[in-house]
Amino acid sequence: MVKADHKILLIMTLSVCLFLSSAAFGGTIKVGVLIHMTGELTQFGHMQKNSLSIALRELQGQHKNGNKITLIFQDLSTVPEEVRSAVTNLISKEQVSMLLGGVSSIAAWEAASVAQSQKIPFLITASTEDLLTEQGWEYVFRLNPPFSEYGNGLLWFMSEVIKPKTIAMLRAKGFAGRMNASDMIEYCKKAGYEVIFDYVYDETTTDFRPVLKQIKGKNPDVITMASFLNDAVLLMQQNKEINIHPLLFVGFGGGFTLPQFGEKAFEAANYVFSISVWNPSVPYAGSKDYYETYRSRHHTRPDFHGAEIYAGMQVVADTVARAKSFDPEELRKALSSTDMTTIIGPVKFISYGKKTQQNRLPTYLVQWIDGEMKTVWPPGLASEKYVFPFPGWKNR
Repeated sequence: MVKADHKILLIMTLSVCLFLSSAAFGGTIKVGVLIHMTGELTQFGHMQKNSLSIALRELQGQHKNGNKITLIFQDLSTVPEEVRSAVTNLISKEQVSMLLGGVSSIAAWEAASVAQSQKIPFLITASTEDLLTEQGWEYVFRLNPPFSEYGNGLLWFMSEVIKPKTIAMLRAKGFAGRMNASDMIEYCKKAGYEVIFDYVYDETTTDFRPVLKQIKGKNPDVITMASFLNDAVLLMQQNKEINIHPLLFVGFGGGFTLPQFGEKAFEAANYVFSISVWNPSVPYAGSKDYYETYRSRHHTRPDFHGAEIYAGMQVVADTVARAKSFDPEELRKALSSTDMTTIIGPVKFISYGKKTQQNRLPTYLVQWIDGEMKTVWPPGLASEKYVFPFPGWKNR
């Protein structure tokens, strides 16, 4: 967690070589990187840090002319006052001109509030709370889909293939907060699906058997879970122990897409579906190269959190190349006119509905099959045929 003195974890300076326009200028720009390096979300923080290192090295190798981008990594807690203090420190003492980060929605909300008040552009790469881009904030931009759009691929799959009648929901408290399930519940009602169970649990829970037995008694067609890594593993192991077998298990949240989920849950991970905004097979330049480089260098598989912040670095580099100066206001103007393609897809910050400066991306449905996470929907991008219905625990 962030200590009282809010020490900077790491300062990484690499020459990121960019082809600049005739308005090119020299100097160094400081970019504050907000990540979680301790606590429940440490797996994501390390993946993001590793991914940024890969992105910077590759950008350096691709271009001959350029400026230096200094990345200042800041470990954030999820305590609001600590987040505000740490981000304020980055801006006032470290004099960062821009913020980049993939942190929890709670931390992102506080960071965004500070960024807006201090007039420093903040590019969000992973936080999903819808409200983040519904405030009309000029200095806040989001690369990844908001929570209300993450389930689009799943909802399509349900309407085409599953056609369930009843759904049970389990959510970690950290995924509830402002980011509630009202959109999902409302959609289910309109589609004719009945939400027969909706339960929010504390992240420290280790025994899910009592609540799982309640769910088993209701016999839902679909069980959805929004969980961190450790509780995602426990949930599936205890689902197996209690012998719950709905038509479909779906895991939201990073706990179900991390490679450690398959390694720790073992057989209990098999046939669990999840949602992702990226996988190595997406048809975007550099996507597979990033995946292979990460695996080779770190001997594990990255998930979409790593790819998102890698894409965020691509956007930062593009912004710096187009900005008239390193002044935060000029960086904001350049960021607002972004129109490019990254390893996770196209990036263009637009306004629609209540959203402002929100990028729109498709989501993919993935499934754990024989220890590997496979893309199974939409059909045109599927790397493997989905397994449905859930075959049960004995018939394997």
